[in-house]
Amino acid sequence: MTVQCNKCGEYFTVLREGIMVLQDDGYDVTYFVCPHCKEKYLICIFDKKMHELLERRRQLEQILRIARAKKFRAEAIRRYVKEYEKVKADQKALADELKPIGEEIVKRSGKGEDEDGKEHNSDQSG
Repeated sequence: MTVQCNKCGEYFTVLREGIMVLQDDGYDVTYFVCPHCKEKYLICIFDKKMHELLERRRQLEQILRIARAKKFRAEAIRRYVKEYEKVKADQKALADELKPIGEEIVKRSGKGEDEDGKEHNSDQSG
């Protein structure tokens, strides 16, 4: 994906290898850095609750696929859709709440390094 840096105005391509993940006090923070001026950009932040919401949303997506394929009653499908929409709204609200925390974590991080001085990217687990 090609982006333009808000700070220096340069265009650059964000490659998978350039996406960094760091863990800080129970948060998993994903971000990338402008290669020209080193400005950091938050992609997403997860905590335990966000991981749980994501897992529930995936479960509901699977349930809905099965329910539609097996032609469940419309009422049952509506209940699942309603729950899915609630989980989705909860994720959005939590993402809005977590965003400033993620931005602060990214801001105080080193150049792609965590507090142990180790660099983490999206291909590493941990």
